[in-house]
Amino acid sequence: MNSIFRIPGRFLYNLLKDRRKRYIPLWVKISLSAIAVYSVLAFVISFIISARAIHSLGENIEQSYSLITKNLAFDIEKTLTQAEETVSSRADMSTFHMVFDANDYTLLEGSMKAMPGTCDAFFMDDFKNNRRVITTRTSVENPDGTRSTAVITSSLNMNAPVAVSDYLPLDELQLSECADRARQGRSHVTQPYFKEISFEPVYIIAYPIHDGGKPVGMIAMRYRLTSLWDKVDAASADEGVTAYLIDKSGVAIAHTDRSKIGNKLRNAFVRKALSFEAGIEESDLGRQELIGAYYPIKLRIRLALVIEKATHSLFSEIITTIALSCAIFVVSIIVIVLLSVWIGKYFTRPVEPILKGIEGLKKSIDTEKIPVISGDEFGIISTQFNQMLDELKEKERIKSIFGNYISSDIRDEILEHDITFEGTEHNCTILFTDIRGFTSITEKFDAKTVLHLLNTYFSEMIKIVNAHKGIVNKFIGDALMVLYGIPIARGNHSLAAVLTAREMLARLEVMNATFYKEYGIEFRIGAGIATGVAIAGNIGGHERMEYSVIGDIVNIASRLESLTKEFKTPIIINEETKLQIENEIRVKGLGSVAVRGKAQELELYCVDMLCTEEYVRGSNS
Repeated sequence: MNSIFRIPGRFLYNLLKDRRKRYIPLWVKISLSAIAVYSVLAFVISFIISARAIHSLGENIEQSYSLITKNLAFDIEKTLTQAEETVSSRADMSTFHMVFDANDYTLLEGSMKAMPGTCDAFFMDDFKNNRRVITTRTSVENPDGTRSTAVITSSLNMNAPVAVSDYLPLDELQLSECADRARQGRSHVTQPYFKEISFEPVYIIAYPIHDGGKPVGMIAMRYRLTSLWDKVDAASADEGVTAYLIDKSGVAIAHTDRSKIGNKLRNAFVRKALSFEAGIEESDLGRQELIGAYYPIKLRIRLALVIEKATHSLFSEIITTIALSCAIFVVSIIVIVLLSVWIGKYFTRPVEPILKGIEGLKKSIDTEKIPVISGDEFGIISTQFNQMLDELKEKERIKSIFGNYISSDIRDEILEHDITFEGTEHNCTILFTDIRGFTSITEKFDAKTVLHLLNTYFSEMIKIVNAHKGIVNKFIGDALMVLYGIPIARGNHSLAAVLTAREMLARLEVMNATFYKEYGIEFRIGAGIATGVAIAGNIGGHERMEYSVIGDIVNIASRLESLTKEFKTPIIINEETKLQIENEIRVKGLGSVAVRGKAQELELYCVDMLCTEEYVRGSNS
């Protein structure tokens, strides 16, 4: 037995040990690698399919038994409702006169014979004369020894009842309650009770008989609930399934196990069912794990239906599902082996296309050097790839140096277009924003919390800037300086700056809800926007450079931002910006203001919809 494993094991060992010296066809290497990868993948997929199938199986079973319980409950409701409609239809004076005035019981007896076996007694009361007529269905012995069903009618005084076949004190108690309701002109349905001899569950439906709008009598029918036993049995035909019907006290009216009928049931499903809400859940009853569905029957007779299923009966279905998944896995392995061999041979055809494709990797260096460990075609490719990788890393090093202090857009502009140190003039737009009262906020919290709040704020603002093609140039404490139209002009940069400021204000309102809830503070900002000519270029020396802009327009934008608090408006723009956006956004003049170093006063404007004092909550703090 050991030699069976020793021979292939030694072969694989020598194969791996001498992999540099021995020539191994490339398609074999690719095929073996593909087989290993796809085998693991096939196993994972098979496992996921099995897990999802088993989970879906459980959900389907839950849904199935929930639906079965619901449909059976509807069927029981329909049966009980039809019984009540039958009694209601017979509460008329014509029958009353025939029974009590003409002492003719043929109509009652005929109705009893025509009724299904679920109704086993008629009761009709005459309130004025205290008379009660009782028609019952009973079993009698024939002369030949066989038994048949007979209908017997008796009349008695309601004040001094006499013994009547199948009419017992418990019936009298229920009928007294029905008669009291009927004298008030109301119908009544008793809750289930058990006959004292046969111990069958029954209930009584009673309706008053009116003469001229006044109740003069009552008709009542006693129904046997044994008719529901077959319905409950049908629901528990599957293996491991138990069904039962309980009243509002938890007493079993119908049960798959007949010995439990009449007993008060106590388990988790009964407790849930007595809340008279539909549901399905799992529970441990003793040592057995069950899944149970329950559904209420919300008529005047209050019942609840419960169907339980033992979870061990699901094991066979689960085993079948697992066996199917294993079969799929085996078939997948066979297909993988064949496919891997084909792929191995296919990809070892002329390797020149691969060498050409390696040039496309010059745009990315998300990999390390390839170790040259084989003597096949991949050895050549590895060498060329590593040379190319060195060039890419050198270029990426330059990009990373620039990226430490400028945005990626400017960095790429410097690398691709070789922007000079002397600088160039640009018609651009500058946006300055500043948080109102940030000093007081820093005094309320520790440094870690302050930085967290500030970084959260900046993260959202930068997203908005990037969305409008702006470039974040500086962070000055809690202030932000953004460039538009530099170094590359993109459409109406004045409009982009205004839209950025508006969206910042809208986004800040959403953020403030969280800030206020968690920290009891809100951020309020002002934004100054100025359009004009500025000089842009690299400022500094060879050891430290910064791409930035200088000029009056930068100072104006900063000054406009500081004036937002004075004018009680969140956004102020200069006249050049207003000329660029007035066809797109309504603006409103704020007057003029003197600026240091400027002979003429500046005309100020605000975005019309934001020129309100209501916005500035706490801006003067």
